[in-house]
Amino acid sequence: MKKVLLAGASTYGVKNMGDDAMLDNLTQTLHERIDREIVFLARHPQGGYDEEYGIRSIKNFEHDSREQSLGRYFYGFNRGDGRNHLDAIREEMAGCDIVVIGGNSFMEVSASSFLRGVVSYSSLVATLAIFMNKPYVLYGVHGHPPKLEITAQMARFLCSNAALVTCREQFYKGVLADLGATGEHIQVFGDPAYGIDPVQDPELGRAILREQGIAFGRKNVVGVSFRHMYWVWDEPEFARLAEKMAQFCDRLVEVLDADLLVIPNCTYNIDNINEDDRYVAKVFMDKMRHRADIHLVDRDMSLTETLSLYRGIDMIVSNRRHACIFGAVYDKPVHALSTGHPWQFKPFVEDLGLTGCYSSFTEDGVEELARAVRTTWENRERHAASLAQTMPRLRERAKSQVDAIIAIMNAKKGEEKVPPAAHP
Repeated sequence: MKKVLLAGASTYGVKNMGDDAMLDNLTQTLHERIDREIVFLARHPQGGYDEEYGIRSIKNFEHDSREQSLGRYFYGFNRGDGRNHLDAIREEMAGCDIVVIGGNSFMEVSASSFLRGVVSYSSLVATLAIFMNKPYVLYGVHGHPPKLEITAQMARFLCSNAALVTCREQFYKGVLADLGATGEHIQVFGDPAYGIDPVQDPELGRAILREQGIAFGRKNVVGVSFRHMYWVWDEPEFARLAEKMAQFCDRLVEVLDADLLVIPNCTYNIDNINEDDRYVAKVFMDKMRHRADIHLVDRDMSLTETLSLYRGIDMIVSNRRHACIFGAVYDKPVHALSTGHPWQFKPFVEDLGLTGCYSSFTEDGVEELARAVRTTWENRERHAASLAQTMPRLRERAKSQVDAIIAIMNAKKGEEKVPPAAHP
């Protein structure tokens, strides 16, 4: 049996369906391929989550809330902290075959410093892996080009010592190269979320809609998911964009003759209410003229439940990349909205073969946005046919990065950094 130790700073297990989709690809492919045990260093260990993904969670280095972390180092590294979890982490790492550090390891949602912040957390896990002579992998890395030199320094450290770095797009491999992080072990496999299985049972999504008292009255149903860029926008900026989103949604109702279904992709609100898509949706929904034609699924959901709702819509419009990918999994028309972060969308829209299905929400006017979405809608049959051809290849490529991780575990000691075959 192989043992995988899975880590990530505020990644997985924090009610973010995009992160959980990447986790699902990793865990399900491991379950299919090998005899394995997966131990997850979690911010909030929880039995139901463990059961859903076939993992075993233990407490990680994060404090349980941002409030508890203010002015402090990672949990366990402050005078007076409990340290039993450090013993557990050391024991699990000593017995593992590989450490997988998942998610956006180089995010700058807050400034990193010694034993604080996302990239510092990833570097701590990598340092421990090196100290215990365990190979580690950076899985599904992506993000904006780092602005801070400390982020660039730690990114070079993390990439240079990793056995494998799997990038979501060629764009981010270029970002790493610009930072000085290069090598054959840095490879592009596409977004891990492409590897998820669609939910085939239509009744699950219907049951959720019934439970929520949602009934549609128009000809079409368009999914909407909108995230608050809370680490970038201040309150006046969000207020302005919420008003714009309300006007845009009103026009979607009119030009598409559609009910809008708001499907939250993140419902985590322990640190910041703006992380919760439900709160964000209520702000712009209450400003709409066609308030009766937009509906919010107002509860926490598992990944399976979330995917089941995408099965029943006719199109998805979102500034969340994984909301767009969830639509693509079902060959649904996708229109991506950049909210000041084109690096997040242009590369993956090109991967999907949907180059024209993209708008800048922050720069384009409401009428321009509505026209662009209508064009995507009018070409929906062509887009669906294209996705039906493209998605199987992207799915296989997403799963192949897990095969590469397995190959590292199976390599002889001292040969773990031999790169697997490249995947185009």
